[in-house]
Amino acid sequence: MVLLLTLTLTSYLVYNLALSLLRRFVIIYLDNYFTFVPLFAKLQACNFGAISIIRLYKEFLYNLLELKNRFTIKFKWNTLFAVVV
Repeated sequence: MVLLLTLTLTSYLVYNLALSLLRRFVIIYLDNYFTFVPLFAKLQACNFGAISIIRLYKEFLYNLLELKNRFTIKFKWNTLFAVVV
């Protein structure tokens, strides 16, 4: 229970809903309102995947451009690319 103190009330609700699912190893699709890194860490610890949309901020956009310039390969449309931080 101590680990759950890092979650917001909304994140705690999503976490409890995920735990109520009958099976594990599923991917949960979330809106940007629920995008919260501690929530994703808790879901990953329980063998849930999480995918969310994000809002672009100036600093975040700079990081994406840096990643794009670092890789010389061309990605096809609708390719999923992720970086674990």
